[in-house]
Amino acid sequence: MELLRSLRALLRHRAFRRLLGVRVATQLGDGLVQVGMLAYALFSPQHQPNGWAIVTVLAINYLPFSFIAPFVAPLLDRWPRQRSAICTDIVRTLLCAVVAWQVLDTSDSAAEPVAVYVLLLLVMSLNRFVLAGLAAGLADTVDENEYLHASSLMPVIGPITLVMAGIVAGVIRVVFDTALSTNTADAIIFGTAALTFAVSVALLARIGRYELGPTTQPVPLTSPADVPPLEAAHIPVEAAHTPVPPQPSPSFRQLLAHAWVGAMAALHHLKSRPIVVQGLSAVALERTGYGVLMTVTILAYRNTFHQADDLSDAIADMGVWFIASGVGFALSGVAAPIIAARLRVRNAMLAVLACSALVQALPGSVLVRPTLVIAALLNGVCVQSVKVYTDTLTQAHISDEYRGRVFMLYDIINNVALVLGALLAAIFAPTTGLSLPVYLGLAAFLLLGTAWFGHASAAYRADFDKGSPWVTKP
Repeated sequence: MELLRSLRALLRHRAFRRLLGVRVATQLGDGLVQVGMLAYALFSPQHQPNGWAIVTVLAINYLPFSFIAPFVAPLLDRWPRQRSAICTDIVRTLLCAVVAWQVLDTSDSAAEPVAVYVLLLLVMSLNRFVLAGLAAGLADTVDENEYLHASSLMPVIGPITLVMAGIVAGVIRVVFDTALSTNTADAIIFGTAALTFAVSVALLARIGRYELGPTTQPVPLTSPADVPPLEAAHIPVEAAHTPVPPQPSPSFRQLLAHAWVGAMAALHHLKSRPIVVQGLSAVALERTGYGVLMTVTILAYRNTFHQADDLSDAIADMGVWFIASGVGFALSGVAAPIIAARLRVRNAMLAVLACSALVQALPGSVLVRPTLVIAALLNGVCVQSVKVYTDTLTQAHISDEYRGRVFMLYDIINNVALVLGALLAAIFAPTTGLSLPVYLGLAAFLLLGTAWFGHASAAYRADFDKGSPWVTKP
């Protein structure tokens, strides 16, 4: 009942309701693209995946944008985040349509065109930009003491829509794979993703230009010598509508200089918030562990539990594991606020980190399908709960003029940690995916990380509760 009351309180904000609709639409498209890429790259007749193939897929999805993110992140604190999201999802709609055509034009026996992977790279890179901007704008749609409940709801959308995308993609694969061809089914998946991005654009158009922030706008840049620290380079949004004399167009070098200064200013701001740094470290710990677990699970279902040519059964069986993990992610939206209300945020983070290690030890290290599914559900709750708490810390402790850039850094940490986990699994796990030392080693890794977090956060206990319902707004 308390959670329902909190949800009703959040939904009274019109901007929050509209942001919620956008998140559902755009992340459903993201899920379809991710599932479609996994199906195309790992579950086609011409592929027999190993750990390095999974690392390659994840790296294509997540790493390249991490190198350019520091330079584009300042845009989230310079331009209206609503406009940035609209433009980005229009581009993603077009890119997915082109991907669908490219996949449809490739025969099952031919090598994948490089263009497909390049286009998928662009789609997934733009995904990181959109989600960072929407996360940064969340604080502008609710009251300060509602950050915890809002943060517990928003990250749950991703897992739910990913499960929905998996179901939709699975049905498309099963129905069209037999009647038409594997590549035709994959093309339909990417075409459906294009439609969901178009819906996201329509929903974004109903949000006001500045409803998602930033609440300040930067002074125009005219030369590299004029680049000030970003904390001193903002004027109120209201003043941005006052006519100003024409300014010379900045060169690419000037824009690059300003972007670099902006990224460094955000990093400096983050370093002065050790609580947020500790939260991001906890997320990196959990995401690395999840990367290991996901990789060895894919290998086990693809290479051990099923024959090489048994694609449909392998996809359906592994789908149960991913659905269980997604349900766990979704349940964190219920569990995280309840645990935090009982223990407070810092102790709640310690509890779910420790629980993640224990679950991985048992039942997670009993290498049969039922126990792996149970562990996926419980681990999903733990992994996503840590993210909920860290989202709250970031909303509460990071100033709005830096929030877009910090959330972009947050996204980079998520991505790199996931790929790092997959890389560790590729190095240490066999192609069968089933290795008791790997599973127990993962449990020990999570337990050591829990001990480190407990020691590092001990001096900041009270500050962890900022942005929670029991902390009144000053």
